Amino acid sequence: MTKVAAAHVSPVFMDAISTADKAVAWIERAQVEEVDLLVFPETFIPGFPVRHASKLRNFDAPDAAPSCSTRRLQPTIVIL
Repeated sequence: MTKVAAAHVSPVFMDAISTADKAVAWIERAQVEEVDLLVFPETFIPGFPVRHASKLRNFDAPDAAPSCSTRRLQPTIVIL
């Protein structure tokens, strides 16, 4: 049986790097609990509501991959 979990957590407001670190911590926690699939809220990694994106200077745009925040997640990514 596949074990699925939802990470009902808040991002670190306007701090994508810290939010990515928080995601890694939750992913590691899920691994201990033997979770097969962990999902996060849609705009979790940017760390702010999307409507504020245009006001940021160092915004990791979706086309700027891999960004600092996504590089932090790479060791935890498993392709099914």
